[in-house]
Amino acid sequence: MPSVRWERDMGRRIDVSIIMLVYRHERYLEQALDSVIMQKTALNLEVLVGEDASPDGSGDILRRYEDAYPGFFTVFYRAENMGGTRNAYDLLSRAKGRYIAFLEGDDFWTDERKIQKQADFLERHPEYQGAAGDFCIVDGQGVRTQEGCVGETFKGTAFTWADFLKSGFVFQTGTLMFRNYFLDGGDYTVYFKAHELVGDLTNLTLILNRGDIFILPDPVSAYRVIISPDACNACSVAKQNPAVSTQKTVRQYVMLNAYVRKKGNFNRKIGEKKADFMIQTLKKREGYTWPLFFDVLRNGSWKTEIWLVAALADACRNKMMRRFHL
Repeated sequence: MPSVRWERDMGRRIDVSIIMLVYRHERYLEQALDSVIMQKTALNLEVLVGEDASPDGSGDILRRYEDAYPGFFTVFYRAENMGGTRNAYDLLSRAKGRYIAFLEGDDFWTDERKIQKQADFLERHPEYQGAAGDFCIVDGQGVRTQEGCVGETFKGTAFTWADFLKSGFVFQTGTLMFRNYFLDGGDYTVYFKAHELVGDLTNLTLILNRGDIFILPDPVSAYRVIISPDACNACSVAKQNPAVSTQKTVRQYVMLNAYVRKKGNFNRKIGEKKADFMIQTLKKREGYTWPLFFDVLRNGSWKTEIWLVAALADACRNKMMRRFHL
């Protein structure tokens, strides 16, 4: 039996809700599930799994694990594919834990005390909204291709909204535990409305506009990176059509603006994204078209357009300086 405690009794407090998103993860799913089962903790857990109508054997694997570990996994077998963010939103809406930890079905945790250590930290430090950690990257065969993916300057420090706007994602979602903001009863349908596939940007925006995330130095997770023409993960989709991917990201930023406290820097980020799209269109990069650019341009406010012009001016100035070796 698993070493962790789980609690199905509605009268008992659940400490951590583990959210697992599964779609076409047949090759990797057992490793993900085993990494949850191996967790050593005295906390009360619930494990909510959204099996998003996979056409492979993912569902069969989950049924086998349900039989082997009765009551440990709560699996929702979707009749039709919902998409990544709707799947996640549904599970988050059901989560009763004070803390949330995500794990996708093709990734896995590497530290058997990941859950306990991060929950302990958040209990001791109410000033933080989340705790993350270091991670490694593995390929489709499970071979580690990169270790220590979090930069040394970020380890053991607070990761702020300003850091995110400047540096982007410095840790992977599978390393993160955060306070369950869904429990406050707010409307978080933006989680799936902003983007049908990618929820990481939305989630971090919602968390970091409540407070900082502390990045613990320990490696806790493995992130599987697979880029293939027939794959459906976000990296592969972006690689196949970067223009449409950027278009959707701009729209996602715009929809999240209502949840941002310091809008000036966020408007600048949107303007810079638009400027980059225009530059790629001028260079006639594959997939970047003027109709698509004008669709991107329509998203946002006049404030983002000011930053668009500023970003284009910076790009022109930098190009001139490079040309004349200034």
